[in-house]
Amino acid sequence: EKALQKRLDQVKAQFAVGLTTLLDVQETQASFDRTRVNRILAENQRDNSYQALYRLTGRTDIGIEDIVDNYPITDLIPVDQNSWLDLAASQNIDLQLADLAINIAHQAYQAERANKLPSVTLSANRNYPNKNPSDNNIIGSNDSLKLSLSLPLYAGGALQSQQTEAFHNWQANRQQREDIYRQIMHNTRTLYRNIQTNI
Repeated sequence: EKALQKRLDQVKAQFAVGLTTLLDVQETQASFDRTRVNRILAENQRDNSYQALYRLTGRTDIGIEDIVDNYPITDLIPVDQNSWLDLAASQNIDLQLADLAINIAHQAYQAERANKLPSVTLSANRNYPNKNPSDNNIIGSNDSLKLSLSLPLYAGGALQSQQTEAFHNWQANRQQREDIYRQIMHNTRTLYRNIQTNI
């Protein structure tokens, strides 16, 4: 910025004595103004970065050291891109949550399918006329065994519509999981290429 300020002063002095045109002065002024704006934006970005650092650490007294000239730049370890893709897929919380959502939706679908199946209930009951079952002088008991079969014949289409809805929810969760997986693969590949390019 100081160099551009000096150059602007020179161009203005040359214009005053007729050695340059007004266009040269305006171009130099525009270049100087652009540099000032870039400096202000960089300072703002630095301040925002310090605020983000404060948010993470809760401290404002963190000193940032400059990068030394002999800073070692090494290749990614592992070098293989597929290893990074596997790592990203295995440790991504969104993908793990999507897998759980698929399992839950599948179980809900299976439960809705089971609502159309017959159900059997078995119950047994023993009643003692004497309130003390340890008494050996029991003069009789009332025993019952009940077996019931329930078969849903027709519920106005409600069972079928609930099963269809559960199936589509399951499929929607599978598609959402696939979208999340593809996004993870895209982001990981992009970051991998960017890092390899910058090294």
